[in-house]
Amino acid sequence: MSEHTVTTNVWNALRSNFDSSMIAPITQQSAHLTQAATIVPGQGEFIKMQTRGTLSVGRRKHMYELKDPKEMQVGERRFHPVYFGGAGHISQDVLDREGGLAITIATLQDALMEASAPCPDRVLLGTEPAEKAGSITMDGNCVICAETDKSIYKNNDTDMGAPQGIMGVNLTGKNGEIPEALPQQPVINGELADGYDDYATDLGGLNYRKTNVIPVNFTLSGTPTDTDLTIAKLQAIPLFYGERNVAVGTQYYMAITPKQAHSLITCKELNSFDYGFQLMKDGYNNRYLTSLLGITFLITPDVPLVDINPGGTPKWVRACPVWRKQDVEFATWSALKTEIEKVPLSYDEWVASVQFAYGAGRRRLNTILTVHCAERGLEKYTEHKAAYVDKV
Repeated sequence: MSEHTVTTNVWNALRSNFDSSMIAPITQQSAHLTQAATIVPGQGEFIKMQTRGTLSVGRRKHMYELKDPKEMQVGERRFHPVYFGGAGHISQDVLDREGGLAITIATLQDALMEASAPCPDRVLLGTEPAEKAGSITMDGNCVICAETDKSIYKNNDTDMGAPQGIMGVNLTGKNGEIPEALPQQPVINGELADGYDDYATDLGGLNYRKTNVIPVNFTLSGTPTDTDLTIAKLQAIPLFYGERNVAVGTQYYMAITPKQAHSLITCKELNSFDYGFQLMKDGYNNRYLTSLLGITFLITPDVPLVDINPGGTPKWVRACPVWRKQDVEFATWSALKTEIEKVPLSYDEWVASVQFAYGAGRRRLNTILTVHCAERGLEKYTEHKAAYVDKV
């Protein structure tokens, strides 16, 4: 062998060796909540939904009575899109030098797709992860999006351009100038409660027909007691809908977290013939609860926390929304698309990116319910988060 073929030391010729595939992190997947919404095409500045009022019929008073026609009231609701985007980059120099590195440009693309997966669910719900309530870290829990303007972009200072969705502040009025919040207080004695202290020990004034909230301490009878998701709260859902003339047998959808699912799975009523149920049988080993009493459960960690006692000691609960498919719309202005590009002015930089635009909104307010659930561990959130709108 010619000495001129030896050009480097052995240790300089070594390179790193890697597994054929990398260990990827476990990330949040989509709960496919949009399947429980009415899908409409996203086009134009916003989606406009026409609304109309009712007319009345009464007893006639006498012969030759003149007709007294009334004008039917009309209105509109609207929601705007919000735009999302993300990108990652890698140097070609790194790829060349590391040899067997399992990361490729396609790996960046996969990671962006994983990060995008929960976004449609959050847009539909009108929620977003919260960093802090005061100085208390929120552990990645979601809260209801703040009231927004009509911007499609997010302003870091004012949190504008937020999704509206099922639980967020929707826009009504002729020009979308009237914000409409989904109340997060029950209607007690004809008025929205100011906070939990108003109904902590007495739910006698709870208005089944008008309230959007099934309180955290709801019971069909007996002393109000804070609970997680219970059979009594589920039984209240068709009851409350029936009180507002929604037909029996209607399909309802309910977003819950794994904690509420576990609360149902371990519920003694669902495991005993004595209560008319034996759905669970062997619990996790046999079957998993997906529907009950006409309610389809959609499990997602994006169900928000709300502080239901803004005027007193902070009290955080899980707010699980319930809705009908025909009462919620979801639209795609820009479908998810990815792009891989070489940066023209760089010697070695490659960029993978993803972008999309979605929007969602309520068609009506009175058929959206929120079931408040107590959870162990929420006591640590000892500070209020600034109220988004009055009495949410």
